[in-house]
Amino acid sequence: MVRVLRNIEIYVSYFEKYFIFILLSVMILLSLGSIILRNAGVSIPSWVSSFTQYLVFWVAFIGASLASGKNRHVNINLISDVLNEYPNLLRIISIITNFVVVLLSFILCVGSYLFIKSEYMWGIDIPSMGLPCWIFESVIVYTFFMISFKYFVRFLEILTRSVLFEEKN
Repeated sequence: MVRVLRNIEIYVSYFEKYFIFILLSVMILLSLGSIILRNAGVSIPSWVSSFTQYLVFWVAFIGASLASGKNRHVNINLISDVLNEYPNLLRIISIITNFVVVLLSFILCVGSYLFIKSEYMWGIDIPSMGLPCWIFESVIVYTFFMISFKYFVRFLEILTRSVLFEEKN
């Protein structure tokens, strides 16, 4: 079961890497294009700036999800360096830490879902693009769900001793 969940996490991480690449490429092209058009004296559409800002938002959130999968998102190296001599204690602390991160991320996922739902219900739009806000803010729910999932997989690995303690990449 843990191996299946780890494989799902690996495939999701590949998707996130390529999706970030695509988002960064679009962001760079839009920014470069708007700079060139401004210098040429051509006015750019008003939605370009807003769309680029939301792309930065998406890259930051998906990047947080990707970092958590590599165990670089929530980590205190000082404690693990000191406790390397006591692997059982380090394992217990890793179990507790991962469980707390799973719990908090899931609570934030539910809270962000309720926020997005309220944005949808109120019908709040982005004026320059004429699109609903909830479409662009939905990445918040995805990110907290994936962080919760990735730490849940790590929690199960440590609990079942598939991994002695948190890996150092």
